[in-house]
This record gives sequence, C-alpha cells and structure tokens, in this order.
Amino acid sequence: MKGVNDDRKWALSLMAGYASIDADMQFAPKAWWDKSFREEAVIVGAASYNVVRFLRHFTFEAEVGLGHRFGVGATDGWVAGYIRYDNFPWNHIIRTTVAASIGVNYISRLPRSERDEPGEPTSRLLHYFSPEITFALPDKPEHELVMRIHHRSGIFGLMNGVHGGSDAFVMGYRYRF
Repeated sequence: MKGVNDDRKWALSLMAGYASIDADMQFAPKAWWDKSFREEAVIVGAASYNVVRFLRHFTFEAEVGLGHRFGVGATDGWVAGYIRYDNFPWNHIIRTTVAASIGVNYISRLPRSERDEPGEPTSRLLHYFSPEITFALPDKPEHELVMRIHHRSGIFGLMNGVHGGSDAFVMGYRYRF
C-alpha cells in the first residue's frame, strides 16, 4: 500500500489554539474547554519538507515554524525533524497519520507557566517536542486537519538546567503540494 503523502514533498500549515497554564502535556487539550487551564491564545504557521520515506510506512520531515502567544505578547520559532507513520487500515475511509518531532524552540518572552517557579532556571531556548495527528479525505489527501501539542521543555534539566516548560494544543489546516 502506498503511503498517504508519497508525491507531495512540501506542506504549509496554519493552526490556532490555547496554551495551558500547566507544563504537563496531558493537560494541554483541556485548555480548549476549561478556562481555568488556559494561559493564552496561540497561532502558529509552519513549512515542512518531506525528506525521505523509509521502512515503507514512515517519512522523515523537516519543519520550520513561527508562532505568536497573545497573552504574553511573545513570538516563538522552531526547527524540528518529524517522524511520521501513515499506514492505517482505515485510510480508505479517512486518511490518518501520526507524527512526533524533536527540535529546538526559541521564544522572545517567557510564558507565565515557565516563570512560575521562583529560583528555577529559565531559558528562551529549549527543546521542542510536538506529537500530532492528521486526518484527510481519501480523495483529497493534500488537505489535512492537524491536531498538535507544542511542547517546550528543558528535558528534565538537560537543556540549560530547565526542568519546566510550556504546552499549547493547536488545531488547524495543512496543505501538501
């Protein structure tokens, strides 16, 4: 079976959502329906390139992105590599992919969730991890609905001694060409 995005090398994404007041990734989606978990509105855009397909059902993609956090007035950017899996048995009904990234993120101003612990190290440059899931119609695979968690962290102190981080859950549209 062919992969979902075999002939499309480039993609542009536009997503929006909310940052969570909690740096625990599992709570990030809760900010959509529970205002007590919401720190700020977020909008992000990204461009990605499908570098290589491997092991038949996986791709490696390079991505560069830029976002804005409205509550704190911060702009952030990232560079990341994604591993994507696209061979689900229901792809003839709804094309689905799952992916996760590793990269770096720089933010112009720290969100509140990263400043809450007095005496703890902080950094504008942190690790970027972003699991996502996409859905598309079988006859329109170039148009994807994207759901993603943007996670910035110090990887338990490995980056600049930072133990905390911040999360945002975003949804949006991706066009592959």
